[in-house]
Amino acid sequence: MRKLAISAFSFSAAIFLSCYLLPVRWLAACGLTCTLAGLLLAVFRRRWLKGFVLAFLSLAAGFLWFGIHDLWTVKPADAMDGQLRTLDVRLLDYPVSYLDYDRATVRLEGQGVPHLTAILYDNAGSLRGARPGSHLHLTAKVKAADIRNGERYGSYHSRDQYLILSCSGQIRVTEPGFDLRSLPVMLNHRISELIEICFPSDTRAFMKSLLLGEKAELYEDAEQQQAISRAGLMHTLAVSGMHVAFLVGLIQLLFGNSRQSALGCVGLVWLFVLVTGATPSAVRAGVMQSFLLFAPVVNRENDPVTSLSAALGLILLQNPFAAASVSLQLSFASMAGIMLWGGKLRRLLHIRCPYKHLSNVLDWVSATTASSLAVLPLTLPLMAIHFGYVSLLSPVSNVLCLWAVSLCFCGGYLTLLIALLLPGVGTALGLVLAWPVRWILLVARGIAGLPFSVLTFRQ
Repeated sequence: MRKLAISAFSFSAAIFLSCYLLPVRWLAACGLTCTLAGLLLAVFRRRWLKGFVLAFLSLAAGFLWFGIHDLWTVKPADAMDGQLRTLDVRLLDYPVSYLDYDRATVRLEGQGVPHLTAILYDNAGSLRGARPGSHLHLTAKVKAADIRNGERYGSYHSRDQYLILSCSGQIRVTEPGFDLRSLPVMLNHRISELIEICFPSDTRAFMKSLLLGEKAELYEDAEQQQAISRAGLMHTLAVSGMHVAFLVGLIQLLFGNSRQSALGCVGLVWLFVLVTGATPSAVRAGVMQSFLLFAPVVNRENDPVTSLSAALGLILLQNPFAAASVSLQLSFASMAGIMLWGGKLRRLLHIRCPYKHLSNVLDWVSATTASSLAVLPLTLPLMAIHFGYVSLLSPVSNVLCLWAVSLCFCGGYLTLLIALLLPGVGTALGLVLAWPVRWILLVARGIAGLPFSVLTFRQ
């Protein structure tokens, strides 16, 4: 297992170096140098050198893969920049309507064009009502997604998006039949509709963020979004290991903890990851949970270091530019912090109590506080760099709110399942579950309003 950890970590290190430090024109030379170093060490046939051989060859693979991916994606996107093109594309999600335009994610198809993902802006209203999987024929102005005001901007590439299409004319829409590739997006849309039906208006944005990772409506309420962020609770709305653990716990509570249920959990975990958009934090959680569930099935012990390294390597293999994703960096930094210091802090904060029920409560408080503190050494620098501030009271927020987050997540999905069969009962349960949501929002506003709750690094 540790061989996998060495390979994945070295591959990922090369990707991060390529993303942040090394010019693309140097990557081939770096890859060749590491390959030669690995082969030279392999000649000596020493057992203690095998790890170094594996590390150098994995570094070489990372450098070369970043260069190849750049050649397949960024270079074709740059070649199309500024052109007016007639294109055939496939709609990947439901269009989002704004006041005077629609926005959707599409993938280029057909001969003579790179099959890249793009953001489509439609000013004629032709997209309204189109479903994922629809084929579109359009004429659009093409722009490379990573160029903003003449400078490189990597956010789109980290989401595997390379072009921006601006269309002001009519779009010919061909509706699809059943398309399995669009199933996760359609399930996401259906769950969002059920949330609209079951939950009161003041809690819908929060529940969509919690259950689906959809934050568009949350960002529309700037005051609420800022309060959650300043209180250090935004991580509860980014689909991550916490949500996957809640989901697995709920499944095992309903169906038991057996090998068969473990395999079923793996399938449902990955369906959940896909439905929530397969963000880096969600994929990381899915890979690590899969390792944890599969370990007893194949009579092996789970190795957190290996599963964390493997998750990072798989994400960067699919899209090396994801190294620039803030979500990925915070997710992996949080998990690394918990692995390094979580157990020690939990033992340090543990309080002995002779009363069983009180002891369980104190254990939960110490575990929550330990996890909240363990992530800080690695995540605070990243938050300061990316956001310009850090929340100083996030451990307090977590202790006050994580029980309610767990209740809202598990209860939310149970409510939606019941609403499919008994809509009236689902709506009634949604009204009850709205109160824990309101508690979380109340705590967020209260803590965000305290003096010195946030340390700001930018003026």
